[in-house]
Amino acid sequence: MLAIAEPDGRYGIELRLVAELVPLHALAEAIRARVRRAAAHAGLEASLGEIDVEFADLLTAEERAAVARALAAPTRAAEASGDRPAPDGRGATR
Repeated sequence: MLAIAEPDGRYGIELRLVAELVPLHALAEAIRARVRRAAAHAGLEASLGEIDVEFADLLTAEERAAVARALAAPTRAAEASGDRPAPDGRGATR
């Protein structure tokens, strides 16, 4: 994610994503809507400028499963050692 100050004082957002094959225009618009809602919830809607969504790569189902396994591997290793995720989601506790 990249936030860029715009000349009018607002901030534009650029997102680079990896996604499965889905209707990409609809997905990009759903992402923009979610960013707008989050900005509104935080009271920042007046500061939000253009939202650019770029799909950096597309994964097959097999590639996505491999990524999921790789991301889960540190979690499994931590669980085996007795570590638990910290309540705030950062780090680990014993």
